[in-house]
Amino acid sequence: MKTEIENSSEIINEAINNEVCFDAKGNFVTTNAEDKTIGNGTFNLSEDGKTIFQKSNNEINDIGGNAEIELLNEKTLILKSDYFTMSFEKK
Repeated sequence: MKTEIENSSEIINEAINNEVCFDAKGNFVTTNAEDKTIGNGTFNLSEDGKTIFQKSNNEINDIGGNAEIELLNEKTLILKSDYFTMSFEKK
């Protein structure tokens, strides 16, 4: 069951073309099209590698929680939760 997020179309429009960088130490940074940092936090993976757990340092826009890894290969990452489905393409 999907959960409705208030102002979801606005959130989607703001997220398009954002860049998210995940590092090997378990940190992530999100920047917008103007190269401005708009979020950061930490992440880790479940032992089976099928779930990513994220904690944002930005309390205002923190959806946080976990997401199932629907697809992960050299070019694409697709994350799915009750709140969102996000697709990332490697540059």
